[in-house]
Amino acid sequence: MKPSVRSLYSAKEPFAQRPEFSRTLIVFTGLVYLVWWGVVHLFLPQAFNPLGSRLAVVFLALALFTATFFSPALARRSTILLSVLLWALTAHYFYLFVRNEADPAWVVGCYITLAAVCACLQLERHLLAYAGWVLTLSLAVVFKNHRLLGTIFLPGILTVLLLAYLGLRARMRSLNRSMETSQWFQDLFDSVFDGICVHDRGLILHANNSFAKMFGYEPGEVVGMHVSDFVMPTERDHAMGQIEVMSELPYQVCGSKKDGSTVPIEIRGKKHVVNGKVLRLAALVDITDRIKLEEERVRFESSQRSIQMRDEFLSVASHELKTPLTTIMLHTQMAARGLKRGDASVLDPAKTIAFVEQMDRQANRLRRLVDEMLDVARISSNGKLTLDRESFDLVALINEVIGSFQAQLTQAGTAFSTELPARCLIEGDRFRLEQVVSNLLSNSIKYGAGSPIRVVLEWSAAEARLAVYDQGIGIAPENHERIFQRFERAISGRNISGLGLGLFISKDIVEGHGGRIEVSSALNEGSCFTVYLPLKSP
Repeated sequence: MKPSVRSLYSAKEPFAQRPEFSRTLIVFTGLVYLVWWGVVHLFLPQAFNPLGSRLAVVFLALALFTATFFSPALARRSTILLSVLLWALTAHYFYLFVRNEADPAWVVGCYITLAAVCACLQLERHLLAYAGWVLTLSLAVVFKNHRLLGTIFLPGILTVLLLAYLGLRARMRSLNRSMETSQWFQDLFDSVFDGICVHDRGLILHANNSFAKMFGYEPGEVVGMHVSDFVMPTERDHAMGQIEVMSELPYQVCGSKKDGSTVPIEIRGKKHVVNGKVLRLAALVDITDRIKLEEERVRFESSQRSIQMRDEFLSVASHELKTPLTTIMLHTQMAARGLKRGDASVLDPAKTIAFVEQMDRQANRLRRLVDEMLDVARISSNGKLTLDRESFDLVALINEVIGSFQAQLTQAGTAFSTELPARCLIEGDRFRLEQVVSNLLSNSIKYGAGSPIRVVLEWSAAEARLAVYDQGIGIAPENHERIFQRFERAISGRNISGLGLGLFISKDIVEGHGGRIEVSSALNEGSCFTVYLPLKSP
């Protein structure tokens, strides 16, 4: 039978009227009646007090008690069996009373017996039926012994029965009021939206309807279960740890429902003393909706952030694309006007070479911008860029990239130095790694503010380490992760040209080769971007 604590809070029937109480009282009554034989034998040794008849009543009690364990129907009617035993016990005592010829000591014992028996009866109908049985036996005794008519025997019997009846009525009224109050609190307890349970070191003694419903059980099923039965195995240690330390702080676990599904719950418990016993009261809240709202909030903020980034990107992209186009249009329009006017200086070889070189630079700038946007689109659709691997010399690639930046270095007045080994063979995508080196050098020139730039390449048996140092404006530590995201920069796009895609694309390329890229920098202290590449294809 599952333990219950309903009697500690509210009960639909008094404990004294429950079958388990009546069953216990049956065997207790039999044992007390046997002890009573010993008391009478000790103080009234000359009285008629046969042990055999006493044992018959005791055996009847034991038989009724045992029968309740073998017959569920008798177990449910144990209160009636108790009445049968009490009737038989009373009849036996009146038999002894008659055989002892109405001895005054037995008259007092008769009153004690009736008072004790009436105290065991908790229903008015049982008491009235028993009173009728006692009056029948009393009249039979008086008929047998007329001397009792002149004594207080019958008035005493009536007085005991009347007092027992009045006492029972008073108890029942008090009990009914208590039950009504308890039921009101029980209904209030069950109507709370949060799941509430009371447990003793994890063993559930009581739970409201919301608790049972939260986990898909019927209200009566959860009593007697362990609280760990309602928590996913991976989180049981955490939940039991909170119980052991009697923590009153809220904590979250993943609950386990009857059908095997899960539910996120928040639990808050506290010490609860009932009838001197220290228990734990726990309140549980299903936080599924709260989690959904939080996820929606995060998605909304992310979408707002994406919209903001998109708008900023469109603004920057339009500016970046317009700048070379404006330069190209300006030069071509000037050349066209000169040709229309017949200005021969327009066809001067030196001016023509300068014009072509300017157009080439602006076209290359446009190409780089478009290539960056196309690379971002490829990463977004495929998750990463496609790499065409081959074996090549990384040192030769770095020197080629540095050569292509000579004009920019000279124009910016930037001192440049390298520390490169004679040779470093690597397996990878030559074109994509050229992009990485170009992006790092381009950033150093843009953000270096004319400060010296140093390129260092080292390698071991396992990997190559490429570091690009500058002494420029630097990057605040809180921006180290952010600058590797798309459309992100360390400073405003109004101050530095570009789409903010170079480091994002470089990070994808390096990680695609099985390597990593890191930054070490602080404001006004320069920056160092380091690329680690495995020498063998992963």
